[in-house]
Amino acid sequence: MGGGVYADDDNASQVIPKWRLVEKWAKGHGIYDHPDLNRNEWLYRYMRADQAVRMLRDRKLWFSAPDRWEDPHEAWWCDQLFRKGSHLATAFAYGSCWTRRWLDEPFWRMYACRCAEEETGAAAKKPQHPVRVLPAVRFRSKVGTLFEWLREAARQEQCKAFMGRVRYCPIEQLVDTASKMRKADDNPAPTAATGLHMKRRAYKFEDEVRLLWIDRKPKRDGHGIPFDPTALFDQVMIGPTKDESRYSEVESMLVELGIPDTLIEPSSIWTPPDVHGGH
Repeated sequence: MGGGVYADDDNASQVIPKWRLVEKWAKGHGIYDHPDLNRNEWLYRYMRADQAVRMLRDRKLWFSAPDRWEDPHEAWWCDQLFRKGSHLATAFAYGSCWTRRWLDEPFWRMYACRCAEEETGAAAKKPQHPVRVLPAVRFRSKVGTLFEWLREAARQEQCKAFMGRVRYCPIEQLVDTASKMRKADDNPAPTAATGLHMKRRAYKFEDEVRLLWIDRKPKRDGHGIPFDPTALFDQVMIGPTKDESRYSEVESMLVELGIPDTLIEPSSIWTPPDVHGGH
């Protein structure tokens, strides 16, 4: 087992680790992880400000069905894995995606919230108000903290839960693996979880860690799991912005929703470095 890579080039196949059963409560009810998952490592969840507000208001961390993810690659990959008649079609999976990346400015721009004012009737014929751009919000937690939270949630319901690192593979490996997975006749949940922890090499920069929830309840758009943000997160960072009022707007929303101001920090990624070092 383990998660090594043969060679770092586009044609090299990834070594896909087997899932490790961490705890089993009953037949078909347990939680798994990857053997090389570092429990002391930090993970980050970048979110649009409006999505962060919704999550904190509902006090639920949303696990979305993969076919609802906006990434075009995921739509293609889900079709490969879960197409009608596939052995995996009975494994209803829902995921929450995190990253180990913390110093990449493009993430902040990707999740900045462009919020245009809604207008109807006669007002809709007039020029729209300028688009409001709210900075993104980033939540930080440790692998071990997230895993224990997922373990306690999974303990309460009949499901299988997984947490592991995404492996970035060449297209040929993905197509071949999906073909074999569709034909397999073993337990579909671990197989589906393995598939959902594989992605094209073009997305390697995302450096994802995923939490998955797989059950046999009727298929739905997602699965919300209750959580206490002050127990799960040890830092909430607001992304860079040129408009201080927008930062204050997001900060106020977070505080009103129960995030202590001591956990909130501004991103300094746009701050020019002090090359003189005080001399």
